[in-house]
Amino acid sequence: PRWGHRATLLSDGRVLVTGGYSVDMSSAEVYDPITNTFSAVPSGMNVERAGHQATRLPDGRVLVTGGSPNAAGVTHQTAELWDPAVGPLGGFGSPIPMTVARQGHAAILLTDGTVLIIGGFDENDPANLDSMEVFDPASESFSAITATLSEGRTDHRTTLMADGSVLIVGGLALAPPPGSFFRLSSVIEIFNPATGIIKVVDPLRTHRSSFTATRLLDGRVLFVGGREITNGLATEKLAAEVELYSSRSEEALAERNALIALYNATNGDGWTNNTNWKTGGVFSPPGTECTWYGLVCDSTGTSIAEMNLGANQLTGTIP
Repeated sequence: PRWGHRATLLSDGRVLVTGGYSVDMSSAEVYDPITNTFSAVPSGMNVERAGHQATRLPDGRVLVTGGSPNAAGVTHQTAELWDPAVGPLGGFGSPIPMTVARQGHAAILLTDGTVLIIGGFDENDPANLDSMEVFDPASESFSAITATLSEGRTDHRTTLMADGSVLIVGGLALAPPPGSFFRLSSVIEIFNPATGIIKVVDPLRTHRSSFTATRLLDGRVLFVGGREITNGLATEKLAAEVELYSSRSEEALAERNALIALYNATNGDGWTNNTNWKTGGVFSPPGTECTWYGLVCDSTGTSIAEMNLGANQLTGTIP
């Protein structure tokens, strides 16, 4: 039995279970849903880990980062790779140094196949970590990121957005002096890996940690449950309120995709007038939608307010 472990779906449908508080915190096992059995990975991990993260890479390997053994004052500054090619149950390679020691952090696979490591804490540091680093599977190495979180945090949630940016939400932050205890965070930040820029956006209505964050098909992100503080540090309870996050970039992308679907479904190439919808045979770049024939934008010039395509020879079924 174990808790505080990680379970990672593998590319072949099996599940890799790593670490956690148990008799042997360095152990790992693979669950096979066809035989309904668990089998131990030979030799296990290099060190005991709980509060770590395990992220499957595009090539099928699994990156295990940070964590802590069941010992006070110890946080790992290493990662390791489980490789399915080692044998029937795979195996772990040598430890890989991280830029800082961390546990309780977040790890998220980016669109380019690298892994972003965000926040967490080190038992030897009184403050939660505001730093980030990125793992490159090609070089099997970590690099520090210049941008930092607006506040150090752990037990936060991260979501990869459609445009490749990363939404970083809530969690536990260290209370300001003279307090030396954790407080719940309502901060939402967006990190753009392409530019290296991070920015704070409108906060949660409810301070929360230990919640879930799920990106919906329309691009919005649903936050459910968790721990809540409604009166500073005086009142803590379970969060009953559900919140939805929506960024303009996500809305614009969904709007653009809907317009393209309409064009394709109604034979847009055969419309009487399809000026500016396409350039050189492909749809015009994002941000040009307000110039497309039949569309009228709002006063901000960023959102479609009206669509006037009557008598334009639309044929087909509107999606």
